[in-house]
Amino acid sequence: MTVREMTFILESAVSVAGLITWWFWLQSDYACDSFRQKEFALRDEMFDFAASGAIAFNDPAYAELRLLMNRVIRFGHRITFWRVVQMLFLDNIGERVQNAGSFFLEWEKSFKNIPDPAVKTRLNVFRVELALLIVRRIKNDSVFAFLLWSSIVLWVRVFQAKTSASATLERFFRPERIEERAWESAG
Repeated sequence: MTVREMTFILESAVSVAGLITWWFWLQSDYACDSFRQKEFALRDEMFDFAASGAIAFNDPAYAELRLLMNRVIRFGHRITFWRVVQMLFLDNIGERVQNAGSFFLEWEKSFKNIPDPAVKTRLNVFRVELALLIVRRIKNDSVFAFLLWSSIVLWVRVFQAKTSASATLERFFRPERIEERAWESAG
């Protein structure tokens, strides 16, 4: 091995070590802080919505959603890809699903009692934004989760492109259309 090759190997090893350190230490701390900051912003936006008089602060649907947001902010550091995998496959999931189900049943019950459809829509938007933040947090938590998520998205995009391309080709190259063009060009 030449000195140049040894230098290249050493530089590559240091770069990989730096990337691993960045991803598992610095980036994960930043991702958690960023997630919590976005959660605070979402909760503040929901508070401003209630403060505008659109919904009462003591309304059960608002209170349930605020409680969920507060729990997500408090335990945001525990929302990781590997903990979700552990919860789904290793823990006794029955009790957790039952607890989550009871929350959603309570929320749905109180949500149905809101008379104004605009308020219902806005609260539902807050709930969906919360879910999307959680999904992004899980996706960006680990390299494995990121690669898994990217692979799934790529597969879906390729499938959509394949379906779209075959539909376009089928529409454009229908046998009767080809025959029409042949007659037009011959005419």
